[in-house]
Amino acid sequence: MMVCAANLLTASKNAKLDHCLTYAEYMFAKNHFLTAIENAKWGNEALDAFNWFFHNLDNHQLQEEGDRGEKALLFYASRVHLDWHDKLALGKAYNISIINEDLLAKIARELDARDVKTGLDQARTTQFV
Repeated sequence: MMVCAANLLTASKNAKLDHCLTYAEYMFAKNHFLTAIENAKWGNEALDAFNWFFHNLDNHQLQEEGDRGEKALLFYASRVHLDWHDKLALGKAYNISIINEDLLAKIARELDARDVKTGLDQARTTQFV
């Protein structure tokens, strides 16, 4: 592994945001993420928190809702993961393993509203013969 200043790093051209992955891809990628943070010596507390974060997502009741639930969980994971890193830079990191049910419900409602709007927009532009 090569160590260099963080501002010299750039994302791979093939990198995708968490919520742009399928749920299966996300759960596959988490294994690489966990290995990377272990190799980077983030410490057991961070490793345990992320292990529990992924476990709690994978066992969340929204999983029972199929694609809708997985989509909400991916958007939640994407938002919380970025927020956690932002807070870490400010010295205000929190226990990411604890699912913020209010935020998750808000994200699910936002996605539902967006899907309804998309459906309505499509219905308006569809010409009926």
